[in-house]
This record gives sequence, C-alpha cells and structure tokens, in this order.
Amino acid sequence: MRKYRKSLWERTAVSIAVSSFFGSLCGMVLAMLFSVFVYLFMDNTQFITALALGTLVISGFSGAFLCGKYRRKHGLAEGLVCGTVIFAVLAVFSLIFTGSLPDTGKLIILGLSGAVGGISGVNSKRPEKLMN
Repeated sequence: MRKYRKSLWERTAVSIAVSSFFGSLCGMVLAMLFSVFVYLFMDNTQFITALALGTLVISGFSGAFLCGKYRRKHGLAEGLVCGTVIFAVLAVFSLIFTGSLPDTGKLIILGLSGAVGGISGVNSKRPEKLMN
C-alpha cells in the first residue's frame, strides 16, 4: 500500500540543501584526510594545490550527483545550484576563519563539477527505494 507522505526529494529547495550539505561534508572529510596524508607522508608542499582542487571537484560532484540521482530531473541546473551553494558554505567558513572570500575560480570549479555530477546523477540507475 502506498504511503501518503511526500518524499524529501520532491521539494527542490530541501533536496538542494540536503545534497549541498552532503557535498560540503564530503569536502570537509576529504580535506581532513588529505591534510593527514600531507602531514605524514609528504616532505614538500608541491602537490597541495592539486589535492585542494581534487577536494573541490569531488565535493561539488558528490553533492550534485546525490541531488540528480534522487530528483531525476533538471540535472544540469540543479547541479550548478548545488555547486554554488557549496561555494557559499565555503565562503562563509572562509570569512569566519581567514577573513577573506575565496577566489572566483573555486566557484567555477564547483559549478562545473556540480553540473557534471547532476547530469551523471540523472542518467544513473534509478534508486530502488525511491518513492514516486
């Protein structure tokens, strides 16, 4: 028998907020793992920029992929919005801890990786437990 409650993924704003939180959480976990890796195993700081770039790309992609996979529509636009929301979260934390805003290059990277993640999520296999 079908349940008469709405799914979390039916509302656009809530689903973008949840998936952006997930992407931000993935970015924080990856940043911590990469910083431990750099501290323990690397002598120089030559590859820190590449690791930070990888963190941004994976963060934007994972949040938008989650949104696209469960929303099943508008993957490009909602992925771009997810990447922008993740950038806004990053900007707030950057203002708190460093007192300056991040570069616009990070916005472009998060937006592009979010768009690709949203498209990939929409075109991926449909989740089994999705209520629709």
